Amino acid sequence: MKRTLGFLGIAILTAGCTTVSTEPTDSVNLPTENLIAELGVPGAWARVTPIPESDVTNQVLKKGLLADKAGNRSAALKWFQEAADLKNAEGEYYLGTYYFNGYGVEQDYGQAVALYQASAEQRYVDAVRALAGCYLRGKGVAENDNWAFTLYKDAADQGNWDANIQMADCYLNGWGTDKDEALAFSIYQKYAELGDHLAKYDVIKCMYDGTGTSMDIVGAVNMCQKMADEGDAEAQNDMGNFYSGGNGVQKDLVESVRWYQKAADQGNSDAESNLAYCYENGTGISVDREKAKWWFKKAADQGDADALKQWASLEGN
Repeated sequence: MKRTLGFLGIAILTAGCTTVSTEPTDSVNLPTENLIAELGVPGAWARVTPIPESDVTNQVLKKGLLADKAGNRSAALKWFQEAADLKNAEGEYYLGTYYFNGYGVEQDYGQAVALYQASAEQRYVDAVRALAGCYLRGKGVAENDNWAFTLYKDAADQGNWDANIQMADCYLNGWGTDKDEALAFSIYQKYAELGDHLAKYDVIKCMYDGTGTSMDIVGAVNMCQKMADEGDAEAQNDMGNFYSGGNGVQKDLVESVRWYQKAADQGNSDAESNLAYCYENGTGISVDREKAKWWFKKAADQGDADALKQWASLEGN
């Protein structure tokens, strides 16, 4: 799931599941205490030791992974289904992601959750994390922040990188646990220092807002600048926002446009829309309605509803 970080316009995966609009179903119940106990450690669903698999099962899974990598989702779906039928935990997980996102099959949250749960019961850690995200957002199962946090923590305790960051999101927002912004920041900082892309964004946001750490707007902007210089499109768009508002840097509308252009050229929809507004209003660049329409259309084609309205307005005048 993605969340947007205010002024930065940063989208960060927080729940292990992609945000979609289909209504969830309550087809899966919370795991029972007996089921948890059967896993060996109370509450621990993540993989402790590899589950032995037959060579045939592994070959089936491998075919699915190769097809997925090649972009052949119909073939991948077939092989993942076969692997799942053979009770392969990894196959169940990947098939679950296909049902969750509607890849080559009708989107079905309930079926996705059932597959994640089956995989998690075999201690497959990515399935535990994905299942946590579904409980957090109420996708395919009744929303339950407490259970989501428990699952994230289980996966994190087994060393899952993403689960640690998502557990930090829970601490930051008080989802299923006591709110602890300082602890959340320390986790973000740890993984940012290890090079995690999304954790870096969390650190920037916390530093800018003074959440869980001392406010340091200049430090946040400098960190964002480094990511932008390395070619990160979201960071480039954020630098455009910083220069546009004079936040942490001296206000410079021309420089703002330069950063929006860099990000837009990489297909960042926020930057495409921002650049369009600049062309429409002559902000940091000469007015050019045709270019404004073109960039609004680019953003609209990526699902930006506001950009679509702006494009339609310009097109009609």
